[in-house]
Amino acid sequence: MNRIKKAVKILIIGALLPSFLTPAPPSLAADFNPNYIISDSEMLEANSITLEEVQAFLKIQGGALATYIDPVTRRSAAEIIWQSAESYGINPKFLLVLLQKEQSLVTDSDPKDTQYKWAMGFALCDDCEATDPRVAIFAGFTNQVDRAAWRFRWFVEEYKKGTSQWLKYPRETFMIDGVNVTPSNQVTAALYNYTPHYTGNYNFWRIWNNWFATVYPDGALLRDKDTKKVYLIQGGKKRLFASNSVLKSGYDTNKIIDVTSDTLDNYDNGNSIKFAQYSLLRSPKGTVYLLVNDERRGIASKAVFKNIGFNPEEVEDVTFDELNNYKEGNSITMKSIFPLGGLLQDKKTGGVYYVENGNKYPIYSKEIMLANFKGRRLTGVSTDELAKYPTLEPIKFKDGEIIQAKDSEDIYVISNGERRLIPSATVFDKLGYKKENIIKTSLKALEIHPLGQPINLTPVAPVQVALNM
Repeated sequence: MNRIKKAVKILIIGALLPSFLTPAPPSLAADFNPNYIISDSEMLEANSITLEEVQAFLKIQGGALATYIDPVTRRSAAEIIWQSAESYGINPKFLLVLLQKEQSLVTDSDPKDTQYKWAMGFALCDDCEATDPRVAIFAGFTNQVDRAAWRFRWFVEEYKKGTSQWLKYPRETFMIDGVNVTPSNQVTAALYNYTPHYTGNYNFWRIWNNWFATVYPDGALLRDKDTKKVYLIQGGKKRLFASNSVLKSGYDTNKIIDVTSDTLDNYDNGNSIKFAQYSLLRSPKGTVYLLVNDERRGIASKAVFKNIGFNPEEVEDVTFDELNNYKEGNSITMKSIFPLGGLLQDKKTGGVYYVENGNKYPIYSKEIMLANFKGRRLTGVSTDELAKYPTLEPIKFKDGEIIQAKDSEDIYVISNGERRLIPSATVFDKLGYKKENIIKTSLKALEIHPLGQPINLTPVAPVQVALNM
């Protein structure tokens, strides 16, 4: 087959990656799953952002596209991207990522003419010549964006027919740069048809997740809209609640956020949450543990168990694997006057402390007390009695709580003990937060949480793609 015929064949099955992008080994990213890059619904969400939001995104990224006007069509880059997405039912975000993956155009502040001319890499292939008339007709920024959007819609329609002899299909196994790939959905197969290289598709995945994957802070309660399963986001992973009773034992169900399965797919699975707060668990060796705030606390002896007044019938037998899902806490001994922690109030000053393991922790506001110890009783004690306990750091709000100082408009979400600013009403609404869950508290209570990074739906820094790997 001569070069011209090969170019025509490539145009039938999709535009491919330029040859200067060399393959990357699978070790390039431990979390990258070559069989699933993004979901089909994410590629086809044509109304995900408005024209104005496309323009704002380009401006944030700092590249020349923010001010680019196509010399042929006299339209802005944002208009071209958004209109192409509308015409073919493709997500504008998807096209933005393709532009960055192919030519770094979204972030490049001084691109070359060739980057605009072949913005999407459409019609270029490993064995194609850009000067070939059958290739050259697709040059130009508007042509490139329009044809790329059209091509991915074409892939979707062809997958429905299932008659093409050239296409790589979902759930079929093929080799990409020495790696066996079995796409689990249409968009993943389409991306390999468009770019049959491991590096190119890894870059797409990396940029997409940096720019558009919705990442909730630790402490968020997310419910799958379809399955109704509820997860806790913790340590960047999603932890499934085994039952509603387990969920309700330690969390406020009014703070659950409904999300799509696509959003949940952004998180690896963590250990499931099987046991309720204050459960009594017995190891295969016979040690009984009390679960308190995701810790297992060993009960030192049968005498301690009896002295505290626990019920033997409430003890559950579990495996070591189940116990290892919880970190080891301090043992409960005869000296543990408050095995579940106690709330003590200074009768003279009115100050409230949480006492545990012989130490006291100040509680700076009523809101912190209600958020962490709802339903727990206060015990009044003398100042001298409280003085027996060393004072440690104050109690903070739990991860996932949304807080606001009473005299401020700034709203924060707590994550890993830090307060992270929610910078706008748009971000607040898109994350699914509810105004009724905002806790208004004192400035002193707010400021015990160190200031962390703001919550953003777009990256803080631009994502660059090396074109000469």
